Amino acid sequence: MFASLVVERSYFVKEVASKVKSEWNGVLGSVRTPLSDAYGKLIQDEIKRWSAVVQKAGTPDAIWKALIDIGNWWNMDHSYSRDGKSMTIDTRAGGCFCEKIANGGSVTHGTVVFAAPNQLLRLNAALGPLQADGVVGSLSFKITAGAPAKVEMTYSVGGYRQGGFDKAAIGVNMVMTEQVNRLKAFIVTGNPVAAK
Repeated sequence: MFASLVVERSYFVKEVASKVKSEWNGVLGSVRTPLSDAYGKLIQDEIKRWSAVVQKAGTPDAIWKALIDIGNWWNMDHSYSRDGKSMTIDTRAGGCFCEKIANGGSVTHGTVVFAAPNQLLRLNAALGPLQADGVVGSLSFKITAGAPAKVEMTYSVGGYRQGGFDKAAIGVNMVMTEQVNRLKAFIVTGNPVAAK
């Protein structure tokens, strides 16, 4: 049993934004709008990716069941309700990783775009404060059968964030590392907090 973290950076060519500066045909009728420098920055020059691997002597089915029981392993410090019973994942395409909040409110943390039970769960998810930015996040959990079975979590984020991703990446990295360690502990022991 182990968890490892890999941080990768891949860069788009920065000249892409300058090459696109000609004109853009608007969606509404034949409106033509020049592409400004500010708009060009929507083509961000970096993507961050977090990967972690958890191994357990168990079946893909047992790992899948633990994974989708998200309210029992996700750290409630990174929720709005601070109540695990309020967090659910509807594991079908278009399904919601949602949270109920006070006064009948709700939050969509992500939308399921690929669900293959015991194999792969992928969500479009700009988590936490990233939800307020012009970003897209892809959160994937890939389960591989074997001795032992394995689950790999990958979270990729790209898009526009005022001030860039460097400072946010540190916080997101810490949160996602913590979440995958909690998932690992929950899969292995049934308790998301590893014994010290």
